Amino acid sequence: KKRLALSVLLTGLTWYLSRLFFLISFICLLGVVLSELSFFLFVRRIGKEVRRDVSAARALLDSGDVENCILLLFPCFIRFLSRVLGLRPHELRSIGEPQGNGIKRLIWAALNPSEATRLDAERIILVLESTEGNGRKFDERILA
Repeated sequence: KKRLALSVLLTGLTWYLSRLFFLISFICLLGVVLSELSFFLFVRRIGKEVRRDVSAARALLDSGDVENCILLLFPCFIRFLSRVLGLRPHELRSIGEPQGNGIKRLIWAALNPSEATRLDAERIILVLESTEGNGRKFDERILA
């Protein structure tokens, strides 16, 4: 009888814990889905803004005005990067490096538009253009 009681008790405990772990797993999965949905909606919302700003920035870049081109793209670029990297916008300052490569250089260029080059502006435009339809899957070769 003791074995039967112990068996029933352990079976009940196992059933309870499996339900509890299932519930915890489901809540975590729901959190991930909501996070991804939030990011997708963010990219869609910013997409309209980006298209308009990128076309104006291209015109500025074609006229040789690199500084104003980067200043025009600055809000969209910083919001996008802070969302993708999971950092607050002011925390991006610590990542930027004038001698860095890839995203470090682009962050520095966005924060220091008077010292940025035409290539920096073109890469910022390419990053923003490539994110419009792809969410997080932008072409990382742009940043190399």
